[in-house]
Amino acid sequence: MSASHQMLLGHYLPGASPVHRAPLLAKYLVVLAVGAAVLLWRIPAVGLGTLLLGVGLFALAGPRVLRAWAAPLRQLWWIFAILGIYQSILNTPLFALTLVSGMLAVIQCGRLVLLTTTQAALL
Repeated sequence: MSASHQMLLGHYLPGASPVHRAPLLAKYLVVLAVGAAVLLWRIPAVGLGTLLLGVGLFALAGPRVLRAWAAPLRQLWWIFAILGIYQSILNTPLFALTLVSGMLAVIQCGRLVLLTTTQAALL
């Protein structure tokens, strides 16, 4: 697997942060809670709040993990841009912001599980 795919999907980054030490079930529950919140409450505050929560968890995991936060955006920014423009035209710019921020929050929280959990623990 190439280095770009490892950063896009999530390549384990060793560390001793509270996020690294958290039980796998707790990490899964955070992803589930973020996904459920984004689906149930489609308002900008929830989308942006979950995105900020994700960034905060990345920061809590350490500087090396935080640097990996933007990795998917380097390759997928155009998908989010097209989706945002399309939803702005079809619905409203506020709905587009809510949708894109919520999607990015869920993706990033899922990546955080992969970045902070060994493959052995995942299996």
